[in-house]
Amino acid sequence: MNPIPFYVAILVGIPETFFILIIGFSLFNLEISYKKAFIISIISALIVYFVRHLPITFGAHTFLGILILTLLAHKIVKTKPLFTFVSTLAGFLVICMLECLIISLAFNVTSIKFDAFAINPWIHIILFLPEALVAMLIYYVVNKYNFYIYNLKIGD
Repeated sequence: MNPIPFYVAILVGIPETFFILIIGFSLFNLEISYKKAFIISIISALIVYFVRHLPITFGAHTFLGILILTLLAHKIVKTKPLFTFVSTLAGFLVICMLECLIISLAFNVTSIKFDAFAINPWIHIILFLPEALVAMLIYYVVNKYNFYIYNLKIGD
């Protein structure tokens, strides 16, 4: 597996992690400040960058990333561990599906192939831009219409 360059970890990893947190927490009616989400995103993206360089089985870095993000969010936001895990996992799934959708569309509309990510990492950054716009829209709709999967706020 080709590890991502550091600049991709910064320019994509930090905002992507930020969206995972704010969307995931919103989907369960849990509060997280933008400041705390940003701090967690920076720390998590840096740790995950180094985890991706470890000689571990493909896919294990994703599981470790979710675990790291959950632990950081639990410690910094002070939510219950299970609530933090569920909201982080939900946010991850939303962003993962969004990324798959946008990359699939880009592959179908253009001549871009998956190998292009390794050859030119800037393609990943460019394809992240529509993902970020749609993630912002999802976050806006979830908050504007008080849409949540399950209200974990009452469980605190």
